[in-house]
Amino acid sequence: MAKYTLIEFPSEQEFIDHAVADFMRLATDAIAARGKFSVALSGGGTPKAIYEALVKLDIDWTKVHFYFGDERYVSHVDPMSNFAMVQKSLFCHINLPNPNIHSINTDQPDPHEAAKAYENHIGDMRFDLVYLGIGADGHTASIFPGILVPENQKVSAFYVHKLGGYRISLLPNFINTAHQIRFLVSGASKKPVLEYIMQEPELPLKYPCQLIRACEILAHAI
Repeated sequence: MAKYTLIEFPSEQEFIDHAVADFMRLATDAIAARGKFSVALSGGGTPKAIYEALVKLDIDWTKVHFYFGDERYVSHVDPMSNFAMVQKSLFCHINLPNPNIHSINTDQPDPHEAAKAYENHIGDMRFDLVYLGIGADGHTASIFPGILVPENQKVSAFYVHKLGGYRISLLPNFINTAHQIRFLVSGASKKPVLEYIMQEPELPLKYPCQLIRACEILAHAI
């Protein structure tokens, strides 16, 4: 059974401030314990405001490594690219070495080969923190309703018919190995799915976010 802790904030600024302080605390602890802080990032408008706020942190960015929880199979300069959004809102504003950016290669002709390459790149690591969103339809990362998730992989490519394109995504079994997971949620359209997953039986084929086993949900304006 999934275990969620829901923390609601009355304003977007309090939501952002909490997330930034949480990031700093987890980073400090991870760097002290393991010498680096490994984070898997989410796309979308909700985390963008947090990424923009992270640039003000007084942190040794050389010890922070950024990965991606999912990616649209488009060029890194495409406006729809998660990498492009994070590059613009965070990476280009901090002293981050290029080797610390672990993006998904979307230039390969075959998205399935790209997914396998990213899985090989990740190897046996365990993330310190994974950021995820929840869609109004219950999807998380790029695991949409109705998608059958492979159990023996860490990363996979999926064709999302409703969006007319491929997505590459970390898979729930691997995400669940992270030290910490945070759902970042905003908007009234997310309220029904949040109410369901907090109280009702698991229907992960309909609500894939329920495949994430334990995490904090940081929410505002729902």
